[in-house]
Amino acid sequence: MGARMIERVGLTARGFLALQVCEDGGEPVGRLLRDERSTPDRRRLVGAALAAAAR
Repeated sequence: MGARMIERVGLTARGFLALQVCEDGGEPVGRLLRDERSTPDRRRLVGAALAAAAR
């Protein structure tokens, strides 16, 4: 599937806004997820984005 699977993914307006959430006034979650991070860090960031999307 590789990159072609990624090309088929769409981001909703709500999902986009969730990735713009900033934890502790720092960088947006979307930018932090792009960097190399450990699995627990990624889970925490995704959790923050999902919590923001649920609001």
